[in-house]
Amino acid sequence: MAVNEKTEKRGRFEIMSAILSSCQRRMMRKTRIMYQCNLSYEELKKYLSLLTSLGHLEVKRAGDIDFYRITGKGRMFLREYQQLKKLLKERHPRRQEPQAPPQQGKT
Repeated sequence: MAVNEKTEKRGRFEIMSAILSSCQRRMMRKTRIMYQCNLSYEELKKYLSLLTSLGHLEVKRAGDIDFYRITGKGRMFLREYQQLKKLLKERHPRRQEPQAPPQQGKT
């Protein structure tokens, strides 16, 4: 990331989308999801709990390790979220934020 590049705080749906996307191709462990989605462990636990309670992720236990996989309902959410995001981007392209005028010395 460039020094001058702005970073924005991600919203709940963007984080949920990132987690679901990471679990799309194969079953994933918590640690892998956490690193791929750039989340703290506390955030990860909160979102995994939410997504499993909504039926968007399922948990498979192998020994003492939990693996997460996207469900059909999760795929539908992901598809619809991506369509909505695309629609919003087409209707409201990002505008450059106005820059503050240069400050003049106090008199």
